[in-house]
Amino acid sequence: ILANSSDGARAYVEKIRNMSSGAELAGAAFCLWGALIIGGGAAAKPRVQALCGKNACHLFEDVTGPGRGERKAKFIQLWDSLVKGATDDCSSSEEETKKDNETFALIVATCQDCMQGNNELITSVKCNPWWLKYMISTAVGAVAIGAFLLLPAQRAERHKLM
Repeated sequence: ILANSSDGARAYVEKIRNMSSGAELAGAAFCLWGALIIGGGAAAKPRVQALCGKNACHLFEDVTGPGRGERKAKFIQLWDSLVKGATDDCSSSEEETKKDNETFALIVATCQDCMQGNNELITSVKCNPWWLKYMISTAVGAVAIGAFLLLPAQRAERHKLM
């Protein structure tokens, strides 16, 4: 699949492969799952299913259906707890708070990079219209029939001239 991907898609995959810290991986995970759980998962599932088929919708099983509100609340609580001092400066020393803020900034920056990569990836996907294969088949068939009918007539004309 990567061999047929755009340069931007390959660069994005390579960027994710080279992530080495928990903060970077957390940023990538938030980018990939956050939008589905917080907002668009339930709305996106029918569109993805219509475009790609039912088998492409396994990603949405964890974000739609009964209990969605509870999963959303737990997701937000989890992300808020990843960097304990970033939101509650009173419970940490100044150095711990600074480190937590740096970690939080790295998570946000990685999430932004991944969102840009996702956007480039999605916009690079090209989908031919459903009717294109029929149009090409018809054109090839018409050319083949035309060649079949015209070539013998041209040969006969040439033989008459000689």
